[in-house]
Amino acid sequence: MPKASEQVIQAVATTLAEVAPPGDAVLLVAVSGGVDSMVLWHALATFGTGTVIACHLNHGLRAAAKEEAALVRQRAKTIGCRCVAARADVGKEARRLGVSVQEAGRRARRAFFARQAQRFGARLLFLAHHADDQAETVLWNLVRGSSPRGVAGIAPDAFQDFDGLTLRVLRPLLNLRKSTLVEAAREADIPWLEDQSNTQTTYTRNCIRLQAIPALRESTGRDPVPTLARFAALARDDEEWLAQIADDAATHVGTPCGGITLAGLRQLPRPLARRVIESWLRTYGCRDLDCHSTLRALAVALADNKPRAVNLAGGMRVSRRRGVLVCLAAPPTPTKRNSTNSVTGG
Repeated sequence: MPKASEQVIQAVATTLAEVAPPGDAVLLVAVSGGVDSMVLWHALATFGTGTVIACHLNHGLRAAAKEEAALVRQRAKTIGCRCVAARADVGKEARRLGVSVQEAGRRARRAFFARQAQRFGARLLFLAHHADDQAETVLWNLVRGSSPRGVAGIAPDAFQDFDGLTLRVLRPLLNLRKSTLVEAAREADIPWLEDQSNTQTTYTRNCIRLQAIPALRESTGRDPVPTLARFAALARDDEEWLAQIADDAATHVGTPCGGITLAGLRQLPRPLARRVIESWLRTYGCRDLDCHSTLRALAVALADNKPRAVNLAGGMRVSRRRGVLVCLAAPPTPTKRNSTNSVTGG
């Protein structure tokens, strides 16, 4: 078997060959300071074409984040690569928006990458997800009730929206194990820092990685990571094909005002109708859809009587109106008051 560093080089070279960026292209690579992103950055900076720019965002959540930022800056000087570093107060944003710290972090990263892409005219973003990340994603999506689209896991190559800007997101290391990346870093003398929060089981993803996957390995006598990664790849192939069919069907059942004709939807096979609704809901900004939400919306569409409407996460409401399925902002929930119309104090 090739050395770990050679496997990384081959993976990156394969992705670059498939994308074939022009010689003057700008390649953005997300670099946290951890071993995964440091290895990817090293490979791109050493063997990539165009201009490689490392993008580092300090989330303002850990004291050690300053050390990570310093490491990235120093590494940029060592290898002669441009680096852009910024800081966000993710905790403050989470409180302001009323969302989890993880969700606020995702939003901060997307906004950060969008700014850098606009600044440098970049349209390619490289991320360092690997096979172990893929396995964790598949398991978590299964447990939380995702649709088949969710169990397809992380895409190695996808066009994604970043605050209104479409970027091509590439993950060359998705078929490599974390252990391979650690070994590659040692072979090439690449420095990195361990994020100590990755050992805390207060986060669901950490629990899956540190407890669930080892338990599966011990109870079955098999390593579940390669199997889950292969399953994700097969599911993704199926999903891409079925999504094309659903897109074709959606053109026949859509209305000029953005709704869906109930008569047309009800003529579709149920699995296809569900996919049409899922894709339709995403156009209205309904992110992180689980299978239950899509099925609730489908129930509204297929019912002759009740339910006539359903509220979904994100403040959206799906309802039937004159033979059309529509998606609008849900009305605010009335404040509960007592009989004297006064709010009870503590």
